[in-house]
Amino acid sequence: MPADPLNPRPLGSSGLEVSALSLGSWRTFERLPAADGAAILRAASDQGITFFDDARYNDETGQAPIPTGYSEVLFGELFRMAGLRRDDIVVANKLWWEFWPEQSAAAELDASLQRMRFDHVDLIYANPPPPGLAVADLVAATAGLVIAGKARAWALVNWPAGQCAEAVQAAAGLAVAPPCAVQLPYSLVRRDWVEDPVMTGALTAAGAGVIASFCLAGGILSGKYRSGPATGRQAGSLADPRRCCSRWPARM
Repeated sequence: MPADPLNPRPLGSSGLEVSALSLGSWRTFERLPAADGAAILRAASDQGITFFDDARYNDETGQAPIPTGYSEVLFGELFRMAGLRRDDIVVANKLWWEFWPEQSAAAELDASLQRMRFDHVDLIYANPPPPGLAVADLVAATAGLVIAGKARAWALVNWPAGQCAEAVQAAAGLAVAPPCAVQLPYSLVRRDWVEDPVMTGALTAAGAGVIASFCLAGGILSGKYRSGPATGRQAGSLADPRRCCSRWPARM
Protein backbone atom coordinates (compact mmCIF):
# COMPACT_ATOMS: atom_id res chain seq x y z
CA MET A 1 0.00 0.00 0.00
CA PRO A 2 1.46 3.43 -0.88
CA ALA A 3 2.31 5.44 2.21
CA ASP A 4 1.10 8.81 0.90
CA PRO A 5 -2.67 8.15 1.29
CA LEU A 6 -2.04 7.37 4.96
CA ASN A 7 -0.15 10.56 5.73
CA PRO A 8 -1.14 11.92 9.14
CA ARG A 9 -3.82 14.55 9.28
CA PRO A 10 -5.32 16.53 12.18
CA LEU A 11 -7.98 14.81 14.25
CA GLY A 12 -10.41 17.70 14.44
CA SER A 13 -9.53 20.21 17.12
CA SER A 14 -7.69 17.72 19.35
CA GLY A 15 -4.12 18.53 18.37
CA LEU A 16 -3.61 14.84 17.59
CA GLU A 17 -2.57 13.59 14.19
CA VAL A 18 -3.82 10.27 12.82
CA SER A 19 -3.44 8.23 9.67
CA ALA A 20 -6.20 8.43 7.08
CA LEU A 21 -7.25 4.87 7.90
CA SER A 22 -7.89 3.39 11.32
CA LEU A 23 -7.47 -0.28 12.24
CA GLY A 24 -10.54 -1.53 14.07
CA SER A 25 -10.81 -4.59 16.28
CA TRP A 26 -14.53 -5.29 16.52
CA ARG A 27 -15.25 -9.05 16.75
CA THR A 28 -11.81 -9.85 15.40
CA PHE A 29 -8.85 -10.95 17.45
CA GLU A 30 -10.47 -13.62 19.64
CA ARG A 31 -11.14 -15.53 16.40
CA LEU A 32 -7.50 -15.55 15.30
CA PRO A 33 -4.32 -17.18 16.57
CA ALA A 34 -2.38 -14.70 18.69
CA ALA A 35 0.55 -14.69 16.27
CA ASP A 36 -1.77 -13.69 13.42
CA GLY A 37 -3.34 -10.91 15.46
CA ALA A 38 0.05 -9.49 16.41
CA ALA A 39 1.14 -9.72 12.76
CA ILE A 40 -1.92 -7.70 11.69
CA LEU A 41 -1.10 -4.92 14.15
CA ARG A 42 2.54 -4.92 13.11
CA ALA A 43 1.71 -4.89 9.38
CA ALA A 44 -0.74 -2.01 9.85
CA SER A 45 1.89 0.00 11.68
CA ASP A 46 4.52 -0.82 9.06
CA GLN A 47 2.20 0.50 6.34
CA GLY A 48 1.68 3.81 8.11
CA ILE A 49 -1.53 3.24 10.07
CA THR A 50 -1.14 5.00 13.40
CA PHE A 51 -4.78 5.02 14.53
CA PHE A 52 -6.05 1.88 16.30
CA ASP A 53 -9.64 1.61 17.52
CA ASP A 54 -10.38 -0.84 20.33
CA ALA A 55 -13.69 -1.52 22.08
CA ARG A 56 -15.16 -3.69 24.78
CA TYR A 57 -17.79 -6.22 23.77
CA ASN A 58 -19.26 -9.46 25.01
CA ASP A 59 -17.49 -12.70 24.19
CA GLU A 60 -19.20 -14.68 21.43
CA THR A 61 -16.83 -17.64 21.29
CA GLY A 62 -17.71 -19.18 24.65
CA GLN A 63 -14.01 -19.57 25.35
CA ALA A 64 -12.99 -16.23 26.86
CA PRO A 65 -12.04 -16.23 30.56
CA ILE A 66 -14.27 -13.19 31.17
CA PRO A 67 -17.71 -12.57 29.60
CA THR A 68 -17.09 -8.97 28.54
CA GLY A 69 -13.96 -6.96 27.92
CA TYR A 70 -11.74 -9.83 26.83
CA SER A 71 -11.41 -7.97 23.54
CA GLU A 72 -9.51 -5.29 25.47
CA VAL A 73 -7.28 -7.83 27.19
CA LEU A 74 -6.39 -9.32 23.82
CA PHE A 75 -5.79 -5.96 22.19
CA GLY A 76 -3.29 -4.98 24.86
CA GLU A 77 -1.52 -8.33 24.71
CA LEU A 78 -1.28 -8.30 20.92
CA PHE A 79 -0.14 -4.68 20.92
CA ARG A 80 2.80 -5.67 23.10
CA MET A 81 3.45 -8.87 21.15
CA ALA A 82 3.69 -6.79 17.98
CA GLY A 83 6.46 -4.73 19.58
CA LEU A 84 4.69 -1.43 18.97
CA ARG A 85 5.76 1.73 20.78
CA ARG A 86 2.83 3.19 22.68
CA ASP A 87 3.85 6.75 21.81
CA ASP A 88 3.69 5.95 18.09
CA ILE A 89 0.02 4.89 18.07
CA VAL A 90 -3.20 6.82 18.71
CA VAL A 91 -5.38 4.34 20.61
CA ALA A 92 -9.13 4.90 20.81
CA ASN A 93 -11.70 3.22 23.02
CA LYS A 94 -15.38 3.71 23.83
CA LEU A 95 -17.67 4.47 26.73
CA TRP A 96 -20.79 2.32 26.43
CA TRP A 97 -22.57 3.43 29.66
CA GLU A 98 -23.55 -0.23 30.01
CA PHE A 99 -23.38 -0.18 33.81
CA TRP A 100 -24.28 3.47 34.41
CA PRO A 101 -25.11 4.92 36.93
CA GLU A 102 -23.41 2.33 39.14
CA GLN A 103 -20.28 2.73 36.98
CA SER A 104 -19.22 6.29 36.20
CA ALA A 105 -17.38 7.34 33.06
CA ALA A 106 -14.11 7.38 35.00
CA ALA A 107 -14.73 3.92 36.48
CA GLU A 108 -15.66 2.48 33.08
CA LEU A 109 -12.50 3.81 31.47
CA ASP A 110 -10.37 2.73 34.44
CA ALA A 111 -11.64 -0.83 33.99
CA SER A 112 -10.83 -0.73 30.28
CA LEU A 113 -7.34 0.60 30.94
CA GLN A 114 -6.74 -2.12 33.51
CA ARG A 115 -7.74 -4.80 31.01
CA MET A 116 -5.58 -3.27 28.26
CA ARG A 117 -2.73 -2.56 30.70
CA PHE A 118 -2.40 1.00 29.43
CA ASP A 119 -2.25 4.11 31.58
CA HIS A 120 -4.34 6.21 29.17
CA VAL A 121 -6.09 6.18 25.82
CA ASP A 122 -5.53 8.89 23.26
CA LEU A 123 -9.17 9.19 22.19
CA ILE A 124 -12.25 8.22 24.16
CA TYR A 125 -15.54 8.00 22.29
CA ALA A 126 -18.81 8.49 24.14
CA ASN A 127 -21.85 6.59 22.96
CA PRO A 128 -25.21 8.40 23.21
CA PRO A 129 -26.41 8.86 26.77
CA PRO A 130 -28.53 6.17 28.40
CA PRO A 131 -31.93 7.12 29.83
CA GLY A 132 -31.50 9.39 32.82
CA LEU A 133 -28.10 10.80 31.85
CA ALA A 134 -28.37 14.39 30.64
CA VAL A 135 -26.24 15.38 27.67
CA ALA A 136 -24.56 18.16 29.65
CA ASP A 137 -23.65 15.73 32.44
CA LEU A 138 -22.26 13.27 29.92
CA VAL A 139 -20.17 16.02 28.34
CA ALA A 140 -18.83 17.10 31.73
CA ALA A 141 -17.94 13.52 32.69
CA THR A 142 -16.29 12.65 29.37
CA ALA A 143 -14.36 15.90 29.04
CA GLY A 144 -13.31 15.35 32.65
CA LEU A 145 -11.43 12.24 31.55
CA VAL A 146 -9.21 14.47 29.41
CA ILE A 147 -8.68 16.88 32.28
CA ALA A 148 -7.74 13.93 34.52
CA GLY A 149 -5.16 12.66 32.02
CA LYS A 150 -7.00 9.39 31.32
CA ALA A 151 -7.50 10.44 27.67
CA ARG A 152 -5.96 13.06 25.42
CA ALA A 153 -9.15 13.94 23.56
CA TRP A 154 -12.79 12.92 23.41
CA ALA A 155 -15.29 12.28 20.65
CA LEU A 156 -18.82 11.05 19.99
CA VAL A 157 -19.95 7.87 18.25
CA ASN A 158 -23.31 7.25 16.55
CA TRP A 159 -25.02 10.36 17.91
CA PRO A 160 -28.03 11.73 16.04
CA ALA A 161 -27.63 15.25 14.73
CA GLY A 162 -29.79 17.04 17.31
CA GLN A 163 -28.07 15.43 20.29
CA CYS A 164 -24.67 16.07 18.75
CA ALA A 165 -25.49 19.78 18.44
CA GLU A 166 -26.67 19.74 22.06
CA ALA A 167 -23.36 18.19 23.18
CA VAL A 168 -21.34 20.84 21.34
CA GLN A 169 -23.42 23.58 22.94
CA ALA A 170 -23.05 21.97 26.36
CA ALA A 171 -19.26 21.89 26.00
CA ALA A 172 -19.25 25.61 25.19
CA GLY A 173 -21.47 26.33 28.20
CA LEU A 174 -19.22 24.29 30.48
CA ALA A 175 -16.07 25.89 29.05
CA VAL A 176 -14.56 22.49 28.26
CA ALA A 177 -13.03 21.23 25.03
CA PRO A 178 -15.69 20.20 22.51
CA PRO A 179 -15.73 16.74 20.93
CA CYS A 180 -12.90 16.65 18.40
CA ALA A 181 -14.62 14.14 16.12
CA VAL A 182 -17.79 12.16 15.56
CA GLN A 183 -17.72 8.56 14.33
CA LEU A 184 -20.70 7.96 12.06
CA PRO A 185 -21.82 5.41 9.45
CA TYR A 186 -20.92 6.89 6.07
CA SER A 187 -21.01 5.14 2.73
CA LEU A 188 -22.46 5.39 -0.75
CA VAL A 189 -25.75 4.06 0.61
CA ARG A 190 -25.79 5.81 3.99
CA ARG A 191 -24.91 9.49 3.80
CA ASP A 192 -27.69 11.07 5.84
CA TRP A 193 -26.05 11.02 9.30
CA VAL A 194 -23.00 12.97 8.15
CA GLU A 195 -24.63 15.25 5.59
CA ASP A 196 -27.58 16.30 7.75
CA PRO A 197 -27.40 20.14 7.96
CA VAL A 198 -27.77 20.04 11.74
CA MET A 199 -24.84 17.61 11.97
CA THR A 200 -22.62 19.64 9.65
CA GLY A 201 -23.43 22.74 11.69
CA ALA A 202 -22.46 20.99 14.92
CA LEU A 203 -19.23 19.67 13.39
CA THR A 204 -18.32 23.13 12.17
CA ALA A 205 -19.07 24.73 15.53
CA ALA A 206 -16.86 22.20 17.33
CA GLY A 207 -14.11 22.14 14.72
CA ALA A 208 -14.73 18.38 14.73
CA GLY A 209 -13.78 15.82 12.11
CA VAL A 210 -15.80 12.88 10.85
CA ILE A 211 -14.51 9.35 11.35
CA ALA A 212 -16.43 7.28 8.83
CA SER A 213 -17.53 3.80 9.90
CA PHE A 214 -19.55 1.05 8.20
CA CYS A 215 -18.07 2.29 4.92
CA LEU A 216 -18.85 -0.95 3.07
CA ALA A 217 -22.31 -1.24 4.63
CA GLY A 218 -21.36 -4.34 6.57
CA GLY A 219 -19.85 -5.99 3.50
CA ILE A 220 -22.74 -5.31 1.13
CA LEU A 221 -20.71 -2.87 -0.97
CA SER A 222 -17.86 -5.37 -1.25
CA GLY A 223 -20.00 -7.58 -3.49
CA LYS A 224 -19.84 -10.58 -1.12
CA TYR A 225 -23.61 -11.06 -1.27
CA ARG A 226 -23.62 -11.49 -5.04
CA SER A 227 -22.11 -14.95 -4.86
CA GLY A 228 -23.30 -17.89 -2.82
CA PRO A 229 -25.91 -17.99 -0.05
CA ALA A 230 -26.46 -14.72 1.79
CA THR A 231 -25.36 -15.85 5.24
CA GLY A 232 -23.37 -12.82 6.46
CA ARG A 233 -24.31 -10.30 9.15
CA GLN A 234 -26.26 -8.15 6.72
CA ALA A 235 -28.19 -10.97 5.05
CA GLY A 236 -31.40 -9.90 6.75
CA SER A 237 -31.15 -6.30 5.54
CA LEU A 238 -30.71 -6.86 1.80
CA ALA A 239 -34.32 -5.85 1.13
CA ASP A 240 -33.62 -2.35 2.49
CA PRO A 241 -33.99 -0.01 -0.53
CA ARG A 242 -30.93 1.94 0.60
CA ARG A 243 -28.89 -1.23 0.16
CA CYS A 244 -30.30 -2.36 -3.15
CA CYS A 245 -26.85 -1.76 -4.63
CA SER A 246 -26.06 -5.28 -3.38
CA ARG A 247 -28.06 -6.42 -6.39
CA TRP A 248 -26.31 -4.18 -8.90
CA PRO A 249 -24.85 -5.98 -11.91
CA ALA A 250 -21.16 -6.73 -11.47
CA ARG A 251 -20.22 -4.23 -14.19
CA MET A 252 -21.43 -1.42 -11.96
